[in-house]
Amino acid sequence: MKKILLLLLFTAPVMAQNGFKMEDGSIVWERFYNAPTADIKSLIATNEKLSITSDADDTYMGVGEAVKNTCASGSVLMKCDTNFSFTIMKVADGYLVKVKDFRFLEKYGPMQLRIIPNSLEKYYLEYGKIRTTPKTQTDLACVDNFLSGVFSGHAMPSESPALTSN
Repeated sequence: MKKILLLLLFTAPVMAQNGFKMEDGSIVWERFYNAPTADIKSLIATNEKLSITSDADDTYMGVGEAVKNTCASGSVLMKCDTNFSFTIMKVADGYLVKVKDFRFLEKYGPMQLRIIPNSLEKYYLEYGKIRTTPKTQTDLACVDNFLSGVFSGHAMPSESPALTSN
């Protein structure tokens, strides 16, 4: 418990706006959820694009693959699906989520068949620091809301079926 409190105490000043911070040259997102009775496995099961790769001692590691980005505002990147890795540490009064390796799955080509994963760092990192431009702040706020929804336990909106004419 002391380790978690010290971790939160020392990482809070380093945090940038919207839960993002720099860690080992990468942009990392962290959020603490106050839900002492949370069942992490059922939380992850609410989104079929998330999977747990390992769990031990109340620490769960996993990945999100081709997760539909639910951002309604921001740049064109906010319409891209995403990949990321996550770690969830369960503590007495809730759980702490850390997301690393966040990538936008950008589509290229005339029929958008070529998909290239591009990292947050490519667009929002400058000289080893998170950019402070209004576009960056808007986009990161959007990603923060998206990730908050993914790990809060609320069901993610599903894609609506395509309408076709006969």
